[in-house]
Amino acid sequence: MNDIDENGLNSFQRANIKRFETMKKNNSFNISEGEEEIYKSLLTKFSINDIIRQYKSKLYPFVCDFYIKSLDLYIEYHGSQFHHFKPFKYSVENLEELKRLKLNSNEINFNGEKKLQYLNIIKIWTKSDPLKLETFKKNKLNHCIFYNLEQFNNWFSKI
Repeated sequence: MNDIDENGLNSFQRANIKRFETMKKNNSFNISEGEEEIYKSLLTKFSINDIIRQYKSKLYPFVCDFYIKSLDLYIEYHGSQFHHFKPFKYSVENLEELKRLKLNSNEINFNGEKKLQYLNIIKIWTKSDPLKLETFKKNKLNHCIFYNLEQFNNWFSKI
């Protein structure tokens, strides 16, 4: 059965849009301390009306941490363990780390359940984050991705 609507969206896409709109309306996005620190810094150089938090567009259909309108700049802060503190690239080191994460995902936690957070790390680090980067590049979008506050502060001090 074909569930494509008049806008060319399937039921999964419609549900994601509805979820995003609800979270935006209720201001219920998960925001880290680092992300909040970045926002406060951005407010020292940009007006509150120039910064959009939790932004997505047709060219970048993911929820981006910040968008600076005056610079046409997307900013992603990947400072949590789920982004694994660095971009994923096929290297011996990263493949060994991926192997370790997979082994850890089979360990049992204190509730007697598998440690699923490792599967989330694997998915975000090796699939979602590379797809976001590929989307930035494919659509020639002005973007910055920071894996820690030091990276952000180095960039921020130069603008």
